[in-house]
Amino acid sequence: MPFEIVSKESGLIHADALIQYAGPFDQQDRKIEQSAGLTQRLKQTDAPLLIFVWEQSDPCNQGETLAQSYKQALMEAAEENCASVVIPFPELELSSESQAIILRRLIGTINEFLMNHEMSVTLAVDRRQTWELSASLLTSIQSYIDERYISDLSMFSTGQMFAKMKNFIAPLEEEQEEETVQDGWELNETILSDMEPETNEQDFQRIGKTIKPRSLSQLLAQREASFSQSLLRLIDEKGKTDPQVYKGANIDRRLFSKIRTEKDYRPSKTTALALAIALELNLDEIKDLIGRAGYALTHASKLDIIVEYFVVQEIYDITQINEVLFALDQPLLGGRSF
Repeated sequence: MPFEIVSKESGLIHADALIQYAGPFDQQDRKIEQSAGLTQRLKQTDAPLLIFVWEQSDPCNQGETLAQSYKQALMEAAEENCASVVIPFPELELSSESQAIILRRLIGTINEFLMNHEMSVTLAVDRRQTWELSASLLTSIQSYIDERYISDLSMFSTGQMFAKMKNFIAPLEEEQEEETVQDGWELNETILSDMEPETNEQDFQRIGKTIKPRSLSQLLAQREASFSQSLLRLIDEKGKTDPQVYKGANIDRRLFSKIRTEKDYRPSKTTALALAIALELNLDEIKDLIGRAGYALTHASKLDIIVEYFVVQEIYDITQINEVLFALDQPLLGGRSF
């Protein structure tokens, strides 16, 4: 683990091995001749191992035979102690529907392999292939997003805005860009006058007198359980093992160990959500867990709405969730990011 899907346009990704489609087996002589130059180029980019996949001739069951060929290639990479592998999805002269079927089988083969092997596998595909793969699901999800996505804060009055802030404003991760949200509003006397109930200067003075100052040690003593502590408690409550959780969350074992051993470790939001999915938490449980890492579910984020959709539908397949996130150009859950 983990398994990631990237766009082919992102360029060559550094890995210990590259599994390259080489075409039908009956064209082996011509393909081997062509592969010599490719091998040389890969050596110049520090890829130490190149594994070719030869397609066995079986037009009636092409998807299955091709998936088995990739499985054998992954086994060879494991035997060579490769920690990471890149697989470019092959250019096949097939209908988009047939390519989508083959892609589905290949993803299933990779997931099956990773259940028993510690390896990072990256599948490079064209976005249109993933879109075809999830077309029926994407229509439903897009409607769900359209009904809930908040792209313009100006649609609310100032009073409504403050009332809803706690529901959709969330801390931002350092490594992620802010969603496109039109703000531009300022906290001024006009906005304050719209807030209800009214609070005047005398009220503030009265409230201030009733608040007893607390020392830093008192505040620290009253803080809630950390993300790590809450995660370990939930793992026990759900009766799951550590491998079930980090594999189900599509994260690296080393990252999971870091979260487990460092009580105050703060994971990225995508990692926190991935662990919540692996634990099959409901929405309230997810909000509580990721809140302990400083995050919130928000309808100002398409990523959050998509995750919410799957949780409401009780679908906790992180690969299926990531396929949709990839197709809609959103960050994926889990992966190798720390």
